[in-house]
Amino acid sequence: PALADEGRWYGRCQDGQAAGSGYGVAEDIEGNAIEYVGTAADGLAQGVGAMIFRSPGEIGAIYFEGSFRQGVPDGVVAVEEPGRKPRVRTFQGGVDKGKANIQSLQRVQF
Repeated sequence: PALADEGRWYGRCQDGQAAGSGYGVAEDIEGNAIEYVGTAADGLAQGVGAMIFRSPGEIGAIYFEGSFRQGVPDGVVAVEEPGRKPRVRTFQGGVDKGKANIQSLQRVQF
């Protein structure tokens, strides 16, 4: 999931963009929304984090937790969706590439 629109970031910034640990929210004109807690770089989710993605045409939300790069899941990520069993998957550039080993999952530390 990624949105082209700007949002708000509550945490460290560098040159006006999210950098380091924090919490961010964004919503586009169609009503798609993202909430993210974790680390960021250059204004995008980068490193270990947790993201909730909501779409107005869908019931519920999708939860991603694990590794992110350039704003999308990348690496080992836990995924939870309404009506499906939680699972651990490998992502590459936001694309699900298949099953992953749960021992490789990095979780958000609060």
